[in-house]
Amino acid sequence: MLFKIPIKFVNLFHAFVVGVILTIIGILKNKTPNSLYYLLALIALLIPIFQHLPHFTFKSIYWELISILHYFVFLPGLLYLSYLGIYNSNVLNPYFTTIAASGVSISTYHIYKFITRII
Repeated sequence: MLFKIPIKFVNLFHAFVVGVILTIIGILKNKTPNSLYYLLALIALLIPIFQHLPHFTFKSIYWELISILHYFVFLPGLLYLSYLGIYNSNVLNPYFTTIAASGVSISTYHIYKFITRII
């Protein structure tokens, strides 16, 4: 991790950037412009810059799981989604509803977390 960003801004970024991009991809389906897939790949590649490496000490199990998920699930998953969207979008046809639902879920969760942190 090179930069530490306040968690409130992280919540807003996930809610209004990551969640919205995934929702748009799910709604537009095969009509999604490649620029959104490139943007998603860029966001995935920023994970090592903004997310600390897992320590595997499990002193704080919640934050360890968040870190593990970002490195071992979200980073490769978002890169693979970007790759499929750019080079072979027909493979994604059965998954667009799931992608849109994931985007809505990410936005909803992070808006909730943001609100609970400012109250």
